[in-house]
Amino acid sequence: MTSEASVAGRASNADTCGRYSALAMEFQKAKLASQLDTPAVTILLDRLEANIARVQRVVASHGVALRPHIKTHKIPAIAKMQLAAGAAGITCQKLGEVEVFVDEGVDDDILITFNIVGDTKAERLAALAKRVRHLSVVLDNETVARGISAAARRAGVEILFDRVRHRLRP
Repeated sequence: MTSEASVAGRASNADTCGRYSALAMEFQKAKLASQLDTPAVTILLDRLEANIARVQRVVASHGVALRPHIKTHKIPAIAKMQLAAGAAGITCQKLGEVEVFVDEGVDDDILITFNIVGDTKAERLAALAKRVRHLSVVLDNETVARGISAAARRAGVEILFDRVRHRLRP
């Protein structure tokens, strides 16, 4: 169990720094960890910071750009920490995840790693393309490419297809 003083002190320090207000908010409301409503995410910020720095350092030492997948945390404040540490962007699986992160200001460079199938999802993707500086989508077939292309045309968004792996026919 965490003592009242250490929880409150940690939350106050985080809030004073202005870096982790979203993460510290629940601790500010609850004096003890045992007073948090469940389920609740609790994070040891010093360990989180150290882990983010360590991973970034290792990846950078190999000359590789890091693009963490948000499925491990699903918390925009953590993604912002990863980006501030040097991550090239973030990776998401679903459009809903992208929408949440963009709404929270994580809108510089996002990769979506799941096929966007159907008009409704393609329209949502086209709308997101207007809000994200660089939005990439993985796709593996012509049907998905045509659907995204049609939605982009309707929305007035330019879509560039990168055929690096040469899986799509011209």
